Amino acid sequence: MDFVSHQNSWGMSVFSLLFALALLGNAYWERSSPDRNRWYDENDPYNSLFTWGYLGPPLGGMFFLGAFTMLLENVFQFKVKNLPVVHTPFKIIIVLSLFLVTAILLGYRGQWLMPRWARPLEKDRLARVRAERRYRLAKLWARLTDRPAPPPPAIRDIPPPRSVSKTRRSPRKVEQQDRRAAPRRTGPRSATIRITRPRRFGNAMLRKCVIQVDGDDAAAIRLGGTADIAVTAGYHSVRVLLDWTCSPCCEVDVPAGGTATLMVMSTPVTASGRHDPDGHYLELHHDTTAPTHSKAHS
Repeated sequence: MDFVSHQNSWGMSVFSLLFALALLGNAYWERSSPDRNRWYDENDPYNSLFTWGYLGPPLGGMFFLGAFTMLLENVFQFKVKNLPVVHTPFKIIIVLSLFLVTAILLGYRGQWLMPRWARPLEKDRLARVRAERRYRLAKLWARLTDRPAPPPPAIRDIPPPRSVSKTRRSPRKVEQQDRRAAPRRTGPRSATIRITRPRRFGNAMLRKCVIQVDGDDAAAIRLGGTADIAVTAGYHSVRVLLDWTCSPCCEVDVPAGGTATLMVMSTPVTASGRHDPDGHYLELHHDTTAPTHSKAHS
């Protein structure tokens, strides 16, 4: 019975490739998990996307057997099928022993398979399991010897890991967080801020822009549209948001009964085909062609 023949080495190499892909998937999951608290469970730190407590040992055993087989056949030119038939049970024992040893090393002590932030949790879990095992043995011994039962071990609460996001926060979320601290303007809205968006090719595509005045969504505007926003007299901060990007803040001073006219423009493209280094795709400019009695500066 040929367990590791030359043809089966291709199968072992496939298993090795699967294990390598699983490791890459673990690294990708560790970097792309924005909210770790939604799947976190202090009693089972393995219940991640790939459930390493269950997939790690068999994949690790396949990888180890594949590497061991290819090493014997390709480096030492040793064929396990050349062994006598009477040694078949011995070969089965060797294969199972290698698989079990690898599974134990990767499963029970496989903290290197886990993300760095989960290793302290796994250490605390193992310590708690050992303490509970010792308590059960001590309670059984006390029952057999007619002694009082020992107190249960103190269980230390493990706080959940802090949610760390490696992705860039969108400007809208930043504005929503800063909106709470923004001052609320009260009084009659006797002034007007007029936002125009010329119909020009490549001007931030065809999606509508959201106009924010003092951190609050005030209007939405498309290509070739105009939005009139009633505001109180005085200084105001205006910004344009479009999906993933936003324009720099533009402060305008509008007198009572006056109108400040701003124009939404795309940032100029450099010779390399990129926008300005700050990453802004939209800008607000003071429209000098429109009659107005206000001043605006960026």
